[in-house]
Amino acid sequence: MRAQGLRRLLCLAGVLLFPAMAAADLRLAYVNTEKVIRAAPAAIKAGRKLEREFEPRDRELKGLAADIQARQERLAILEGSRPEAEIRAREREIRELSRELERQQEDFL
Repeated sequence: MRAQGLRRLLCLAGVLLFPAMAAADLRLAYVNTEKVIRAAPAAIKAGRKLEREFEPRDRELKGLAADIQARQERLAILEGSRPEAEIRAREREIRELSRELERQQEDFL
């Protein structure tokens, strides 16, 4: 009877300790797939190719934006010394260029 009780106790201990021992070997990991994909050599190569492909268009848009900015600065300087009609014409020209820049930027995106 005593041996049977000891056997039951050992079986119970084994059942209770086995999950704890199995969990000790269990390892969980988190993989940031976005980072892995972004850092992949193929992704880097594709990114560089896209940059080269769109670089001329980007330069063109930046040049147009700089031109608009320069025209606005010139208009601010000339505003008091030029006739009203010329100022309005330059303002209209700047607005048209700004709209064109916005359209091109939307097309670019």
